Amino acid sequence: MPYTVIPPNYDGRWVAFISGLAYITLPDDDTTSAHISGGEFGLIFAAGVAEVGGKGHRTQYPGITETMALVVPAVDGQAPAHSLLHMGPCSAEEVVRSSRSSDMSVK
Repeated sequence: MPYTVIPPNYDGRWVAFISGLAYITLPDDDTTSAHISGGEFGLIFAAGVAEVGGKGHRTQYPGITETMALVVPAVDGQAPAHSLLHMGPCSAEEVVRSSRSSDMSVK
C-alpha cells in the first residue's frame, strides 16, 4: 500500500494522471463530478477553494488497471493565474478544443 507524506499547509498542486482512471466528486453535491483519464488529458490543478465550499473532494480509482499519478506542489501553494470559465469540470469538448488551440495559456 503506497502512501504520501504531505507537508504542513499543503494545498495547491498539479496532478498528472499518467495512467488509469480517477473519479473526483464533491461532498454535498451529487451534480458535479469528473472522470480524469490518465495520459494526454490527465493534467489537473487541485486546490481547496474556500469560496466554492472548502469541504474538499473525494477521489476514487474505478479503472481496471492501476492508476499512476505525478503530484507536484504549486509554487508557494498558490493556484496559477487563471479566469473561471464556469463552475464544474470541463466538458470533453472543452478539453479537446483547448488542446488543439494554438494559445495553450490558462484561460
